[in-house]
Amino acid sequence: MKEMKSSTRHFFISLYAILVKNFKTVFRSKSSAFTIILGPLLVMSLIILAFNNSSFYDIHIGTYSESYSKLSNQVLTSLENKGYVVTRADNLTECVEGVKSSEFNVCLVFSKDMQVSNKAKNNIDFYVDPGRINIVHNIMASVNKEILQTSTNVSLELTNILLNKLSSTRDELNNRLEILSTLNSNNGRIKESANNLRSKAGAVDLTVLYDDFKISDLSKEISRVNSSYNISSVDNKAINDKIIVIDTQINATISKLSSAKSKLNEISDGILFFPDMAENNIKQVNSLKDSIDKIIASINSIEVTDPEQIVSPIKTNVQTVESQETHIGKLLPTFLVLIIMFVCILLSSSLILTERTSSAYLRNAITSTPSSVFLMGAYLTSLIVIIFHIILISFILNIILGYNLIFLLPAVLPLFLIVSMFILLGIIIGYISNSQETSSVISLAIITIVIFLSNTILPLLKRILIFEFGLEKVLDHILRLLWYNIALIIIGYLCLKFSRPAIKR
Repeated sequence: MKEMKSSTRHFFISLYAILVKNFKTVFRSKSSAFTIILGPLLVMSLIILAFNNSSFYDIHIGTYSESYSKLSNQVLTSLENKGYVVTRADNLTECVEGVKSSEFNVCLVFSKDMQVSNKAKNNIDFYVDPGRINIVHNIMASVNKEILQTSTNVSLELTNILLNKLSSTRDELNNRLEILSTLNSNNGRIKESANNLRSKAGAVDLTVLYDDFKISDLSKEISRVNSSYNISSVDNKAINDKIIVIDTQINATISKLSSAKSKLNEISDGILFFPDMAENNIKQVNSLKDSIDKIIASINSIEVTDPEQIVSPIKTNVQTVESQETHIGKLLPTFLVLIIMFVCILLSSSLILTERTSSAYLRNAITSTPSSVFLMGAYLTSLIVIIFHIILISFILNIILGYNLIFLLPAVLPLFLIVSMFILLGIIIGYISNSQETSSVISLAIITIVIFLSNTILPLLKRILIFEFGLEKVLDHILRLLWYNIALIIIGYLCLKFSRPAIKR
């Protein structure tokens, strides 16, 4: 039991001594101390200065159109008002070549004479450099947002015009309903008047017979008078002439009355169609009135008459959980993992190589201290340094940007596994390398490969798993990281056992 306690005590004393030695080695030079202590401060300061804003700056947009119109100029004015630098190219080739030479971040080609009409083809073509895919999608999204806003404004104007026309049509139809009511009333009066005229015309009796004048009786009475009073032939002739004239006038009057009766009958027959025509007009006017009422009711049944609601019935609002809406919030996980990877790999590999190239390496090898203690010392030294970096970065973010440190708590376990993996990877590099130059080249090569395979350069639509998921969703990934660490520990120990006893300096 005493031997076990003594062995444990000796182990921790040796481990402590190795840690002290490693820290002395790290802080032996001013440049090394500056890099470890002020490196994270400098890196995070540059990151904050570069990305602590909510929009893109100094974005150059090249544009070209065979003929700019009011609509295309409106789009360009909207982009300029948002701070984009807009340059009009003289031709399409110049605009596209500007993107290739990085003079422009994006080239926009507008259709000729863009206008709002039924036959118009209003297209805007984006020319981008796929080699800068890590930023081009953000720029396209930002520019496209302004173009869509202009398009929405144009749609709003057109919708306003349509709604105003519908409103004017409804008012005009309402006014015409009064005219239709007047027409119905007039048709009713025409029908009534026609019926009255026909009744009055039918009541007129123009029938006159010749016998009603009793001319023959008058002639007989005159002949009797002539016989009784012995009237002279001259007077008798004069009386007969008068009777003949009267007879002629009576016949003429009877003929005129007969003709008038015929015409009155024709007029009566003509008036007979007026009531039917008036009734038909009333039915047609009522049918037209019903149709207009349906049109007005259909217009009034439109529930949404607000142009903004018609153009954009669904609106989205993005509420951020950070205190500021800046690009650094989106890129922070990537930068944090990159800093961890650089420091862990380079520092741990440097510590191992420093130990192997030191003059005390052979003396340490023949002591009773196990070789695994030196490996654990390098691991713990790197772990303490990177924990110091993470804490320092967290305080910087909290002081300058107001980021809450609580957001790191769910990421403690994944961060620990990631840190361990990179430290062990650096230890392996230190044991398989024969010089500091070789170690640096291998470390930088591995770092480059890891960066390339991540979504830092290419947007592979992968999530930063320690910031996007809960523990239950990333258990498989955490177990995978754990197996990586175990495998790297075994490989590191084997490298320790089979590495050269010493390296010539």
